Amino acid sequence: MSEDLAAALEDRPRPADPWRWPRRALMACALGAAIAFLVVTLQKSPESSSRPGAVTDPAVVRAEPAPGAHVLRQTSVGVELLPGYDGELVIDGVAIPEDQLDGAVGPGDRGYDPELGIRPNNRNQVFFTPGPDKAVDRYDTGEVHVTARFWNIADGRSAARTISWAFFVN
Repeated sequence: MSEDLAAALEDRPRPADPWRWPRRALMACALGAAIAFLVVTLQKSPESSSRPGAVTDPAVVRAEPAPGAHVLRQTSVGVELLPGYDGELVIDGVAIPEDQLDGAVGPGDRGYDPELGIRPNNRNQVFFTPGPDKAVDRYDTGEVHVTARFWNIADGRSAARTISWAFFVN
């Protein structure tokens, strides 16, 4: 008789699951939210050049600090360019003299060569670190604007291009 009972139970129609469709709808919403989160996250990634203020010129390897970054008052600012490029910086409207750029050597310094200029080994590294007796001794708190003007050395300054970005000082 137990076999007859088991067979009867198997053949009996099962009651409909009242949570079947709501559960499926909830899983579809969760999947959609996860996909939307992934898309938004990828669009806001640091490597994304579509964000406002991103440096997109192909001659610019990197800009520091990154556009929109929050930094300290003595942070080095500038751009790394492709080999064969040179440039100059303007920070909050102040043109930075070439002899104050990082890596500059003066006429009295060892390694100075008048034919190569005051930045013989780092033409494509245009960085400035604020300090005493410099054009900018420290950045003011708030937004700081940087403009880098750069050119292919073979083409000369007349073929210069510019990029601008801003960062924030805490």
